[in-house]
Amino acid sequence: MNPILQTIELTKAYQNTLALDRVSITIHRGDVYGLIGKNGAGKTTLMKAILGITDPTSGEYRFNGNENPYAFRKKIGAIIEKPALYMKSTVLENISRYAVMFGSTQKEIAQILEMVDLAKHQKKKAAELSLGMKQRLGLGIALLGNPEFLILDEPVNGLDPVGIIEIRNLLLNLNQTRNTTILVSSHLLDELGRIATRYAILDHGKLVEEIEAANLIDYCQKKIILHVDDAEKTALILREKMDAQDIAVNEDTVTVASHIEDSAAINKLLCDRGIAVSQLIIHAETLEQYFMRKVGE
Repeated sequence: MNPILQTIELTKAYQNTLALDRVSITIHRGDVYGLIGKNGAGKTTLMKAILGITDPTSGEYRFNGNENPYAFRKKIGAIIEKPALYMKSTVLENISRYAVMFGSTQKEIAQILEMVDLAKHQKKKAAELSLGMKQRLGLGIALLGNPEFLILDEPVNGLDPVGIIEIRNLLLNLNQTRNTTILVSSHLLDELGRIATRYAILDHGKLVEEIEAANLIDYCQKKIILHVDDAEKTALILREKMDAQDIAVNEDTVTVASHIEDSAAINKLLCDRGIAVSQLIIHAETLEQYFMRKVGE
C-alpha cells in the first residue's frame, strides 16, 4: 500500500535560512505521526508546505503514491498555529460558514458538534469560549467533509489538563474508529507519547530521526546495564535465570531488559560466579529526555 504522505528531500529556504533542509519522511495510512522539535525546528513550515500554504524551494511530496495534490487536499483537515474563528459569531455560525465549502449537511454539523462536545454551547459566541473550547471548535471545523488525514499544529497548546485529555481522547477515537491518519506536533512530549505510533524529530530544519513508537518505548524502558570483564560469560549465566530475549551483549556491556527489581541479586550472582562487575546502571529515559539527547542538549 502506498504511504498516505511521503516527502522527498523537501527544502524551504528563506533568504539565508533553511527552514527545511532536505526532509524525507513517510506517513502510513492509520498512523498517528508525532512531529517533535523546538521552536524554529521547521515543524510548522513542513505542515504548511504539505498543505500548499507555502511552496517548497526544492524537493517534493506525494499523496497516496502519486495522487493529484489538489485533489487529495480535499481529503485533509487542518489546524495551523490556531483556529481561524469569527469571534462575533456563534459556534454554530462558525462551523456552518466553513461547512458551505464542503457541502456538509446539518446532520453532519450536528454530529461533529456532539463529537467535539460543543452541541450544548452552539449558541455561544466564539469570543466567549475558553481556549480549550476554541481548540475543539477548530478541530470540529477540520473534521468537516470526513477527512482521511488530519494535520494539527500544537492542538493542545495552552490547554489545561482537562482540555488536553479531551483533545487526546478525541484524536484517539478518530484514529481508532475512523482510521483517520493524523500528523500532529506538540511541545508536550510525554502527552504526545500517549497517542503517537511513529515520530519524526526535527532540529534546525533537518530530520534527526524517524522512529516507530514501539522502538522508542524499547529504547526508553527501564533496563539494567552491566559493565563486566567477560560479557559472553555474563550472558550465559544470566540466561540460566531469565529469558534470553531480555539479554543483549555489546563488547564489554550486557543489557538486561527485565528483572529490574533484582539488580542487587544479579550483581551478587555474577560476583559469586567470578565476573568482575565494574558498573551496574539502572537506565530509563522519558520521551523528553530522549529528544533532548538526540538534538544535543
